[in-house]
Amino acid sequence: MHISRFALTLAAASAAVLAACDGATSSNRGGPASLTVLLTDAPFSTADVKSATIFIERIACREETASDEETEDTESTGWTTIVEPNEAINLIVLNNGVTLNLGTQQLPAGTFNSCRIVIDPAQSFVELNDGTKPDIKWPSAGQSGIKVHLDEPVLVKEGSIIVVDFDVGSSFVLRGNSIHNNGLLFKPVVHGVARDVAATFSGKVVGDSAKGAPIDKATVQLLKAGTAVDDTVSANVLRTATTDANGDFTFNFVVPGVYAVRAIPPSGSLYKAGLLTNGVTLLDAETESGALIVLLK
Repeated sequence: MHISRFALTLAAASAAVLAACDGATSSNRGGPASLTVLLTDAPFSTADVKSATIFIERIACREETASDEETEDTESTGWTTIVEPNEAINLIVLNNGVTLNLGTQQLPAGTFNSCRIVIDPAQSFVELNDGTKPDIKWPSAGQSGIKVHLDEPVLVKEGSIIVVDFDVGSSFVLRGNSIHNNGLLFKPVVHGVARDVAATFSGKVVGDSAKGAPIDKATVQLLKAGTAVDDTVSANVLRTATTDANGDFTFNFVVPGVYAVRAIPPSGSLYKAGLLTNGVTLLDAETESGALIVLLK
């Protein structure tokens, strides 16, 4: 089940020194800076779903690399709180690069090697068009820390920005054949990339030939280089997007690198999944457009 995704942008600028820390001192932090957090979302694609709401308590980072256990344990120490929105946010209203400002925190310049989002599952939910809310199995009964996978450390300095991409579509997984009867499993997928190097990649999915009809509601995946079209390893899927009525898709805030790209037709289609010929190589701050994926029956 593909729902949607959002991104959190942490922007650093010159400011006075003030930080909220969870029992830690800053060893590699210097002159003044600040982080501003903005929120955005990718297009929503599931017809049955009216809203996907995540209650974000706070976003925190720390200098030391954190294990999965330390990230998930909201009582672990060493974290610097960047923002505390304490807000339930419907991700569906944010898409196509639109952002929501979640607040600003002044703090010393330095380097963060770990970041996490702390949510409150008790106040988070998915609502269907008929007004019902399917059962969701969260990783714990209480508040949960969600690890942000940083591709490289976050250097906080004047003018620096990090985009945290929360792929909600990949994070909610059907527990059975029916969302109404079986509900969802929450398996968060979150990545981080410095905005000054982040790339944009877009293209189109069509059927039969390069001049074929566009395919609406196809799932497009950025994959680890070399991934086969029939590969089912979830860890090889790094980003997801959905085509619109024109067959167009866009990936924003992509980490520069080499990727395979796969398009999967919507349920019930006669077409088969297909790969973008030769994949894609994205350079720092590059905008790559015009990719064409042809699906065959």
